[in-house]
Amino acid sequence: MVLSFALMLASACNFQNRGLIVNEVMASNDNAWHDEWGEDEDYIEVVNASDRTIRIGGYVLTDSSGKRALLPDVELAAGAVYMLIADASPEQGPAHLPFKISSTGDVLVLGDAHGFAVERIEVPALAINATLQRFPNGRGELVACEHASPAAANPATCAPSAPSKGRGPRAD
Repeated sequence: MVLSFALMLASACNFQNRGLIVNEVMASNDNAWHDEWGEDEDYIEVVNASDRTIRIGGYVLTDSSGKRALLPDVELAAGAVYMLIADASPEQGPAHLPFKISSTGDVLVLGDAHGFAVERIEVPALAINATLQRFPNGRGELVACEHASPAAANPATCAPSAPSKGRGPRAD
């Protein structure tokens, strides 16, 4: 019931320039990016698309099964990204979500601290190491792409980018 209400709200929202948005999603990670434990996990990269610093604590991410995750109380500067690890292991740390993303397709709903849906993402079936990314970074439409850019700004188009040297969640 809560998920269907959130989905209805999300479909009515204008998602551009709302602050925190989903910037990249990977549903089948095979050595494309490692979390702070050195594990290859699904991930959701969020970005502060506004022109001011925001706190992401209070935002909620929900998957199609209805599992919800309250995002950690982290401050993100304008344009900064934060990696959320979708590994169904929230005991591993505040960035670890209580669900995984299905590689055959899933739905994610990002809600703000006031309980309003900010964004509804329909994640299509994705191949190993393929992603759903915004082009250009933080502003454009979400597009399936075979070149991941975890924990870094997405390029202008779906093209190979320099590998990320970092591990685990971070706020740029």
